[in-house]
Amino acid sequence: MSARCVLSAILLVVFVAGCSRPGADPAPASIAPSAAPSSPGLDGDVAPVSLSSATGLAADGIEACGVRKYADQIRGIGVLEHATMLPRYVPLTGREPEIKSDSPAFVVLFEGTLRLPLRGGPGAPTYQDIQGATCTFSDGMPIWYMTGPWEDSLGNKGTPEPAPLMDRDLPPALPYLGMFARLDQSLDDFAASVVQ
Repeated sequence: MSARCVLSAILLVVFVAGCSRPGADPAPASIAPSAAPSSPGLDGDVAPVSLSSATGLAADGIEACGVRKYADQIRGIGVLEHATMLPRYVPLTGREPEIKSDSPAFVVLFEGTLRLPLRGGPGAPTYQDIQGATCTFSDGMPIWYMTGPWEDSLGNKGTPEPAPLMDRDLPPALPYLGMFARLDQSLDDFAASVVQ
């Protein structure tokens, strides 16, 4: 058995022992653990996303939507089985032509106000401040939706149409998992020093 395995086993025993109360009765073996509580409306149609370990469509969507810049304003983030399901999770009308696809879709819904730059000719607004903006990424294309009240750099204001189909929540971003990678590296370094 390697030094790393022995150290991992010792740490696990110490952790488990440290989590139990003295004199507490252990749970009966016949009781199965219950499922973790879920947010109302969450289901198997949406996969949660981690900003630190995203792959595939989620990683591409995070990059294309510039999610890390607004990471502290994420209300919900996930990958849906089909883009046509977007109006159930974010405030869209369901009439948006870009979502008429059975392709999977990355989606992030923000809270608070985001200032998004605009590209336009002379005299055009240069940015929009949007409350509760949404970005989707599907079929290789990111699209920002003004899913909350907005105002542009010229003072134009708007409010989106009602979203009657939204009846589910996107999951929050999964926690940062980098600490486990650092712990694993520390165990490797410690095991190497013990073996020497």
